[in-house]
Amino acid sequence: MPNKILSIISILGSIALLSSCLTETSSTTASTTPSPAGASTSYTIGVVVSGLTGTLVLQNNGRDNLTSIANTTGIFATPLSTGTTYSITVPTQPSGETCTVVNGSGTVRTSNVTNVTVSCDISRELTTYF
Repeated sequence: MPNKILSIISILGSIALLSSCLTETSSTTASTTPSPAGASTSYTIGVVVSGLTGTLVLQNNGRDNLTSIANTTGIFATPLSTGTTYSITVPTQPSGETCTVVNGSGTVRTSNVTNVTVSCDISRELTTYF
C-alpha cells in the first residue's frame, strides 16, 4: 500500500511539473505572436526649433504643416506608419531669418522620430564698402 501511495504522489508531481511547463510555453507563445497581416503602427514626427524670433511654418512631405512661434517643440499632426518616408522642409523662410533643418528626412522605423531640429539665425545683409 505505501508503494501505491508513493507512485500516486510521483504521478501527481509529474503532472504538476508538465502542467507548469505547458502554461509557460503558451504564455510565451502569446506574447510573441506577430500583429495580424495588414495591421500597421503609426508614429509621430517631432521637431525642436531654436533661435527663432518670428513665426515659422514647417512641412512634412510637402503637405502636413506645423507652425512654430519662437523656440518650441512641436509634433506634426499626421502620424506615419512604419516604413513611410518623411521629409521636413521650410517652404518659406521667416522674414529676416534663415532656418536650417537637421535630420529632416528618413524612414519611420518602430518609434516616434524625435531627432529633427531646426536652427534659425537672424539674416544679415552683406554690405560692400568701396
